Amino acid sequence: MRDSLRLAAGPTLLLLMLLLAASLSAQAGLSGSAVLPYTNFNQNSAGDPSWLSFERGKRLFLERDFGDALMAFDNAIAFRREVFRQVAVGLERLSASQQYQAADDSIADLLAIFSGEDFLPQEYASLERVAAGSFRSLLLQRRQVRVSDYHRLFLEILLTMIDFRPLAAFDDSLRRLTRQAELLSAYPEAEYWKGRVFQVEGETYLAELQYQRAFDQRESLEIPEDRYRFMYDLAELYRVQANFSRWLEVMERLLVDDPITGNPPIDPFKRDAMLNTLARDGFDRFMTLYRIEPSFSLQANRELAAFLLEHGRSSVKYAAVAACMILSRAIEMVTSRDRDYTWQGLAHFLATIRTRTDVQEYLSLQVFYPALFTLADALYADSAYANRLAANYLWQMILAANQAPWSAQAAARLRQPQSAIRRAPTVQP
Repeated sequence: MRDSLRLAAGPTLLLLMLLLAASLSAQAGLSGSAVLPYTNFNQNSAGDPSWLSFERGKRLFLERDFGDALMAFDNAIAFRREVFRQVAVGLERLSASQQYQAADDSIADLLAIFSGEDFLPQEYASLERVAAGSFRSLLLQRRQVRVSDYHRLFLEILLTMIDFRPLAAFDDSLRRLTRQAELLSAYPEAEYWKGRVFQVEGETYLAELQYQRAFDQRESLEIPEDRYRFMYDLAELYRVQANFSRWLEVMERLLVDDPITGNPPIDPFKRDAMLNTLARDGFDRFMTLYRIEPSFSLQANRELAAFLLEHGRSSVKYAAVAACMILSRAIEMVTSRDRDYTWQGLAHFLATIRTRTDVQEYLSLQVFYPALFTLADALYADSAYANRLAANYLWQMILAANQAPWSAQAAARLRQPQSAIRRAPTVQP
């Protein structure tokens, strides 16, 4: 689905939509609020698909036309709310019908009941042939012929809903369909973009509110992972303001879904096993036993490790997860070409990738050497998971990698390892 961020036009379309609803209601015998003019939801007043208006709003933002961009996002939010207000009213009306009750919460059964009432078997078979296996096409075919009022209402509802969510999202449940309609009345993507407008215009308080509102509406996202982007932008807002206590709160909230570094961790046994291996047996053994696929939490783990280390707090678990994520992907890149490669330690790995510019570019992009340097310092300074031999080994590896400026800093650590210990006061939330 094309981004599925449905943005509609302005008041002209909305008025037309409502007028058409009233006209259709008179013909169908339903209240005006119960009929959905689906045809008008597809296009704005300029004849464009509704998602194109959202893209236009983003384009206006990139062109620094912030006033018009903000208006576009506000219109999107208002239009989305009105569309799904009508869907909710239609579903409430539909739920009072005998057919709805007989369907026992099944979307497929309700469609079958309506088909049995309004079509002869050969008529319906003809519609199915024309639809050629497309559910949406079949709904449109049914909508073009004369059907009962409730049947037509259900078709309008389904056509509207599948423009925003795939059919599978409803799990053949009328209750789930209703819940999805409730969620879709919010538009967190547009709320987020409003926040970006406010931020670039210097309205940081309003930007903060918008990012928080977008995150609060995260259940309505088409792409659930977008919620992490909202939180990262909010954290960056606090960082620029030097509001580190709030920054820390957001970072910790980001990690709630991380199975290792969340508090509490989703998988405490794996966390403890990983950290104990690292503290007892060192980095090479740690990477022999564990791989972590890079995920939304990579940046948060990396940045939180550096922050906590600078403030004299334990950071090994965050630094270890960040380094493991980056290196896990890099190892995968090596094995994708060389299936005979096996992990034999960091020194062997760094020697292996000397001619692999793609892997080196990936490590640079993911700031691997700073992350590894943070882990080395954390292992030296940490009270619970200290392994100073492992810290010394990692500094040696960074020095040998000849990666400025981290190799020079690693050399300084090898000369004076006590400099890894920070004594800054702990940040108070």
